[in-house]
Amino acid sequence: MNYWRLVDKLPFKKALKSILVENDFIKNSTFYKKILDLLIQKRIQGYEKGPEIVLIENTNYCNAKCVMCPHSTGFKRQKGTMSFELFKKIADEMAQTNIKRLQITGTGEPMLDNNLSEKIEYSKKKGIEEVNIFTNGSLLTEEIGIRIIDSGLDLITFSFDGIEKSVFEKIRIGLEYDTVTGNILNFLKLKKKKNAIKPHVFINSFVIKNNYDYFNLPLIKEINSHVDHWSLNPFEQETHSWGGGVTLLSSKNNHDLQAKDFNIPCRRLWSSFNILWDGQIVPCCMDYEGLHNFKNISNNRLIDIWLSAEYEKFRELHMHKKIEKIEMCRKCSERLSWIPKNTARMMDMVS
Repeated sequence: MNYWRLVDKLPFKKALKSILVENDFIKNSTFYKKILDLLIQKRIQGYEKGPEIVLIENTNYCNAKCVMCPHSTGFKRQKGTMSFELFKKIADEMAQTNIKRLQITGTGEPMLDNNLSEKIEYSKKKGIEEVNIFTNGSLLTEEIGIRIIDSGLDLITFSFDGIEKSVFEKIRIGLEYDTVTGNILNFLKLKKKKNAIKPHVFINSFVIKNNYDYFNLPLIKEINSHVDHWSLNPFEQETHSWGGGVTLLSSKNNHDLQAKDFNIPCRRLWSSFNILWDGQIVPCCMDYEGLHNFKNISNNRLIDIWLSAEYEKFRELHMHKKIEKIEMCRKCSERLSWIPKNTARMMDMVS
């Protein structure tokens, strides 16, 4: 969740957004900066105990070339799938460090990993309270669906953009609309047939027509009647540039942010731990090419990397407002909000 999305949930959002987000006079004031600095110091207290959430890229293979994804622009990093042994090592250390949240996500389609359900099941047995995955839904057969439900997965989010067939297939290049919608609907029916509460089902959609009632479309209405939460996000406002690596139509994503915007430290560096399929640790999910290497968890402990000199140096550049020295961060349009006590938990949206 970024700043704008948090503000947009409030009833007086336009006035607050004008004051806190768009008002340069207030944002440049000494008072505002002091308050923000104090809030940040409050939020990072205790971070040395470990991250709030671990993000594991179980694979970076993908069967699509979505227009807002690095796979559409020439992905250079070596492709692979995380071994079960490495995954177990990470889950074991998460349990030892009392980290309760795991998100299986990255720059690939997680269901291309043949051991996905076994990895989920192992992490749940280790006592990880919240395990969730993101998927494009194209590979979710009934057999895989049964294994996913039986694994103990807490949350599955389908990335389903455009909503209408013609738009969907222009955005999610390589995927077939009828296959994806059929898989999602069949999974929802399978879950109901098994009387399963979990996984909770979310759908996240980037949409082109912002003032259109998509939920009146018969198929979409049927799917929506079974899901726990469906987010509609304006394509141009909510898609990001992957730290400048992907060029989109929106001008918001094509230029370096102004100093007043990018010199807010990124909360991800104190809240989330990002692991690529081969065990390499990177500062955040935007580093899809693995350009910033904070050691490898294959031969290092999670907590030692989290507190390593390499990680701390990166954090210090953010804290000392020298973010312009990091090209990826300078061009990044995403900033997690410091306002909530904890970083946004998707499970909190389950009614």
